[in-house]
Amino acid sequence: MSIPEPTLEGFKKFIEEHENLVKENKLLQIKIAELSRYVIAIHSINETLQKLELKSDLPLKSQQHPMFGQSTDMLELSCPSYNAIKNAGVTLIGELVRKTEADLMKPRVLGRKSINEIKEVLAGIGLHLGMTEEEIRNFNH
Repeated sequence: MSIPEPTLEGFKKFIEEHENLVKENKLLQIKIAELSRYVIAIHSINETLQKLELKSDLPLKSQQHPMFGQSTDMLELSCPSYNAIKNAGVTLIGELVRKTEADLMKPRVLGRKSINEIKEVLAGIGLHLGMTEEEIRNFNH
């Protein structure tokens, strides 16, 4: 914005430029508000998709043997093994059998001894680590 000429016309031009800037500012504020609403909506959609993605890891209970919905408590693991899988957020047998050895060793969740113990206990009831969804659906013990 330039300094107006010290005339009536110069002053009118200055006011007109100022009004145009105010209108542009209001339009920008409206657009920013609209964009903010879109960002919030996209964030909400992403959160919902993440929740659905997490839930999709587990098939419907009616499609799987009831054992997969049982707590890992029933496996009667040693305290270190049980506490490690619990701290990793694994509380159901169905969650545990979907994990691979590599999954359980990634952030050093479990050591070799605990993994061997879990494999042995699972094998005793006809299960194993790294089971596929098809193996879980077809399990009948």
